[in-house]
This record gives sequence, structure tokens and C-alpha cells, in this order.
Amino acid sequence: MDELDFIPIDELKKFKKEQLDKFKHFRYDIEQVTEKSEIAQKEESNTTEIIVLMLLSIIAILIVLGLVRNFYVRHNYESDLDRAPIIEAAAEVPDTFQAGQK
Repeated sequence: MDELDFIPIDELKKFKKEQLDKFKHFRYDIEQVTEKSEIAQKEESNTTEIIVLMLLSIIAILIVLGLVRNFYVRHNYESDLDRAPIIEAAAEVPDTFQAGQK
């Protein structure tokens, strides 16, 4: 005879209920792990977005600084060009001065 023949039906029902309760806990644990992994993925994507935005802002700042530098360099170069005749005249002064002393 089998061992199952001697187990009362009440005990089988109790055993079945215990197994179902264990399964419910296991399912609840799986749901918690899934929830936590989804939260972690969202946080990771937020971190990635923040890093990308920081890099883009740094690039934008560098571009603006480059434009400002170009403006000032061009402005200074143009002002140097405006002063070029004065510089050339000043460069000729020693020659004329020396020629005048002879």
C-alpha cells in the first residue's frame, strides 16, 4: 500500500494551503524585486540624462567662450589695423630723425 492512502484529507488540504501560501510569498518577493529593478533602471536613466545634460552645457559654455574670444580678438585686431598708420609713421620717425641729424 502507498503512503498516500493513509494521509487524511484534512492534512492534504492543510499541506496544499501551506504550499499555496509559500507560493504567494514567493510571488510577492518576485514582484518586489521587479519593482526595485524598475526603480533602479529609472534612477540609472536619470543619472545618464543628468550626465548628458552636463556635457551639453559644458559644450555650450565652451562655444560661447569661443565666440566671445573671437569677438574680442577680431575687435582688437581691427583696432590694431586702425592704429597701423600711426605705428608705421612712428616706425619712420627714427629714420627721418637720423636723416635730419646728418
